Amino acid sequence: MITVTFNDHGFGQRLPILLRQLQRPAALLAVLGRDAANQYRTHFRMKNRTPNKLGGKRTNFWRQVADSVQAPRLENGDQAVVISINHPAIAQKVMGGVIKPKRVKFLTIPVSPEAHGRTARTFEHETGLKLVFLKVGDRNAVLATHRGGGMQIEYVLTASVKQAPDPTAVPDPDVVAGKLLVRAEGYVARILAQATGKRGHP
Repeated sequence: MITVTFNDHGFGQRLPILLRQLQRPAALLAVLGRDAANQYRTHFRMKNRTPNKLGGKRTNFWRQVADSVQAPRLENGDQAVVISINHPAIAQKVMGGVIKPKRVKFLTIPVSPEAHGRTARTFEHETGLKLVFLKVGDRNAVLATHRGGGMQIEYVLTASVKQAPDPTAVPDPDVVAGKLLVRAEGYVARILAQATGKRGHP
């Protein structure tokens, strides 16, 4: 899980000024939290439209990430708004790192369209093909199937994988902040106009 935090010092110099003009600054933070959550959901859904490189069965990973974006909540005495993204793999996408198997000896990395989005067990069940373990050299191994009179590699087996951070995993923070400030400016202008109108009403 990662947590996206927006507070009154998180948007440069302008947002604190806007917040100080309001009797209820927490209301603006709540509005900005909803907007930010929607920006993140939209970003993840757009990423989900990109076809996977291998083809084959889709996992819809990014749609699941979008669905895991939580409703914003106010914290620290209503001085900050927090948006949680609860998908268990999103932190790995953002920060990268080493992935190791937890319950088995090897990770199974799909390399064929039929293997993509399937575990080895599911692959055999859904395709009716039998996976064969083959040793390649001293350290490497694969799972392959008999196809067309030859062997087709379906998975590469490895003890660990080092995943690089994905710079597009989350929206550009500068773009998010820019859109939020536009919304904040409009919100404050509307609230102040309403307050002025009420004071001037006989």
